[in-house]
Amino acid sequence: MIRTSDPRLRRLLVVSALAPLVVFAPSVGNDFVDWDDNLNFVTNPDYRGLGWSQLRWMLTATVTGHYIPVTWMTLGLDYVLWGMNPAGYHLTNLVLHALNTVAFALIAIRLLRLARPRTGETALWAGTVTAALFFSLHPLRAETVAWVTERRGLLSAFFTLVTALTYVRMAAAEGAPRRRWLAVSVGSYAMALASKAAVVPLPLVLLLMDVFPLGRLPARWRAWGAPEARAVWREKVPYALLAAVAAAVALAVNHARAISAPIESYPPSSRLAMLAYGLTFYVERTVAPVGLSPLYELPAHVGPLDPPFLASTVVVVLLTVALGLLGRRWPAGLALWITYALLLVPVSGVFQAGHQLVADRYSYLSCLPWALLLGAAVGATLDAATSGRLRRPFAAVAIGVVTVWITGLASLTWFQVQIWRDSGRSGALRSTRILRACSATTSSAPCSAIGETLGRRSTTSNAPWRCGPTTRDSTATSDSRS
Repeated sequence: MIRTSDPRLRRLLVVSALAPLVVFAPSVGNDFVDWDDNLNFVTNPDYRGLGWSQLRWMLTATVTGHYIPVTWMTLGLDYVLWGMNPAGYHLTNLVLHALNTVAFALIAIRLLRLARPRTGETALWAGTVTAALFFSLHPLRAETVAWVTERRGLLSAFFTLVTALTYVRMAAAEGAPRRRWLAVSVGSYAMALASKAAVVPLPLVLLLMDVFPLGRLPARWRAWGAPEARAVWREKVPYALLAAVAAAVALAVNHARAISAPIESYPPSSRLAMLAYGLTFYVERTVAPVGLSPLYELPAHVGPLDPPFLASTVVVVLLTVALGLLGRRWPAGLALWITYALLLVPVSGVFQAGHQLVADRYSYLSCLPWALLLGAAVGATLDAATSGRLRRPFAAVAIGVVTVWITGLASLTWFQVQIWRDSGRSGALRSTRILRACSATTSSAPCSAIGETLGRRSTTSNAPWRCGPTTRDSTATSDSRS
């Protein structure tokens, strides 16, 4: 049991909060960028304040294709506090990221303890710190934190983490405290959906947690209908109802604004190939965050047999089968993989909306499982060294490698947040605007030349650039990023 009076808990929370505040500090000096910030804030007077007229607008607005009333309220508060000074907006983003790191640390220490009950105290705390820092300091977080428009992702993540944390507390409680924790968890989920609807799959993640590591449902799915399991299912009803409403609203907004890619342009086989590409892309960038870009452009045509998509599909199938076969011996691996896939589906090609094939910001919640995995690995290494199953020098080298890795990631993040400093000085954002304008032209030759030139300057990604005629009206650009 984690006691609030434990001084190690206080140290964990301080480190979890201060580390991202230091590493992401340059983002406070960033400006608004001509990358939806201009539409959302610079030229939008409707959100400025928290009066009745602003609140009415926030409860009905679908700017850039999102229904995010709670997010707009925080931005309205920013305007009350800071006016149009972008430093205040960036500071709020930074504080939210620090709070998310703290919330994740509190979840991680509980899940790691449940997953490996015999873990030593030193190993448990070291693993938790590792997981929290790996999540918070990774360069893939830069886009979400340093881009004011992505406040919706930060805020939704905060309420999602609170939902999960209070759910774990609920599972360990009895009687009236159990009901209170459940109410707080459901309320937090409602706030998460009202901040950004991409967390619709969370009830399935909670159900997966009930199987492992909470152990409230048996691993054999045929036993899920047993009387003792019905109470667990009943708990999911309010979550499911909220998810259904949020999904319906999101689909209605997408339909009304016509921002989703038509099925004729990307049939189901192409969408599944895009999902497979995303599943491998974020793992690859988590391990080696090189070539990060504000935009990984969606090709005009996605063929399931095209080499990048075919290779990704093969890797996903093989990995899923392998983890399924190892499920009994290593249930954590399968649980982490399924959680990752569930959180990624709403922002993958399955529900394609926008010009992006993948995006760094989509890793913010979906890649939390990999932070937990690294934390568990560090804990297991220390446990093995303590018990004599692993020689201490080998354990020291392994921990040293992880320490250097996280330090290197933090250094990369320090520079990555400055890509978003402003539109004029950011070569990556400027390149992206050129390429997006290029996608509306009728001749692909000049665009290809531009794309190749920008690619040589490392401002593009490995994803194929789409130049020439597009499959969608280029005027929908500002309404098509999720």
